[in-house]
Formats: sequence, C-alpha cells, structure tokens
Amino acid sequence: MAPGKMPENRPRCVLLGGGGHARVLIDCIRESGDAISYAILDANADLWGTKVLGVLVMGGDEKLPELLAQGVKVFAVGVGNVGDANPRRRLFELGISRGLTPITVRHPTAVCSTAAEIGPGCQLLPGCIVNAGAVVGANVIINSGAIVEHDCTVGDHVHVATG
Repeated sequence: MAPGKMPENRPRCVLLGGGGHARVLIDCIRESGDAISYAILDANADLWGTKVLGVLVMGGDEKLPELLAQGVKVFAVGVGNVGDANPRRRLFELGISRGLTPITVRHPTAVCSTAAEIGPGCQLLPGCIVNAGAVVGANVIINSGAIVEHDCTVGDHVHVATG
C-alpha cells in the first residue's frame, strides 16, 4: 500500500458530540487509520453545518437513522466532560441502542500492554500508558499522557485526566 493510502474498507464512524474532545478523536482516528470520521452529531444547533477538522456536524441525534442508512456502523463519544460521566454515558447508550458498535480509538503513540483488558469504546489518547493487569471499563477516556498502572481497575464511562 502506498504511503498515506488507507484501505477503502474502513468503517464509517459517527462522533456523538462535536466539542473540543471530538477534535482529538478525529486526529486519533486519522492517525490510527482504523476508521473514517464520517460525521458528527451534536445537540448544539449552533454547530450544525460547521466542520470540525473537515468533518461535518450534520445535526442532532435525530440524524442517526440517516447515518445508518448511509452505512455508518461504528461510533465514538466525542464528549470529554470531566467530573460528570452522565453525558458520555447517555451518548454511549444511545449509540448502542441504535445498533452501532462502539469503536476503540487508539492513537499510535498510546502504549497499552497486551496483558491489559480494554472495554468497548475506550479512547487511548496520545502518549497514554495502560500497564499489565489493568482493567479499563467501557467508554473510558485515558487522556493524553495519563497512566493507568498495573492491576488498577477503571470503571465504565470514566475520564482519566491528562497527565
């Protein structure tokens, strides 16, 4: 495969939430080559019709059936609220309830032991480390430079902050 070329059979990914965290996810997805950031959905009508790193904010959650009809099969939660896991949980449950599969986003500079357990929909951001024996739940953000040490357990929908 030529440098810079990605396989055409990569899944189309919708990001649920279009704030600053979505920018980081789009970059990570591009760097990993695991999916195509196809569209963003966000409840904030002021964002509709705008683009985040070239990815269109199509509208709100009501656009999910349209995206499914366009072949979107995977999703990532593009909200990174610190201190309140409820928005992440709600969006994760919405994606699941609509038949989408949560994609695990892993930046190429993230270090993750093969002896760690990573739940569905996790986001391993640039420079993070997840060591042997760690158990990371579903829909967790391990933010840039964060470390989850050996034998630690991180519950579902948690945001492990930067550094």
